Amino acid sequence: LLHPPCSFNFIKNIVYLLPQQHSGPHARQDILELSRFLSELSIIDYFFVAQRPSHVAVAAIANAMQSIGTVSFQTQRDFLELLALLDMNVEDEGIVNCRYRLQLLYSQGGYANASSQQPRPESTPSPVSVAYGTQAYQPPTEESTAAPQQDTEKREGNPQGSSS
Repeated sequence: LLHPPCSFNFIKNIVYLLPQQHSGPHARQDILELSRFLSELSIIDYFFVAQRPSHVAVAAIANAMQSIGTVSFQTQRDFLELLALLDMNVEDEGIVNCRYRLQLLYSQGGYANASSQQPRPESTPSPVSVAYGTQAYQPPTEESTAAPQQDTEKREGNPQGSSS
């Protein structure tokens, strides 16, 4: 049984091609681990179903390098040169969209530093079905939580406001 490569396969191959000479002793491992985590976050968002795994991988690595303080400017430049050799560009529309969406998931999940977090929206898109798209989740209101209590009282033979 043969399956196509997932984003983490691309991440491993690209990160191991980065030279270690310009980064700290643990920078490559830090980039790999945070990139892996970001690619795992992409699994929970329906947006990534239609994205290329290589775009998700490049977006995860770029976001990881930006988030990790120990990654040198030279390492980031080496990454861009490596992408050019692979005929990829970090400014590609698909990669830019993936970077934004991964950063959004990362910050909304509470994983990013407090200074880089974006405010949470009132409602978040929640997948209803892969076939039928998404539906906005709305938190329960007081009216929707009060209605079941009224129905219970009526079933027990106790109309509202009257006592036996």
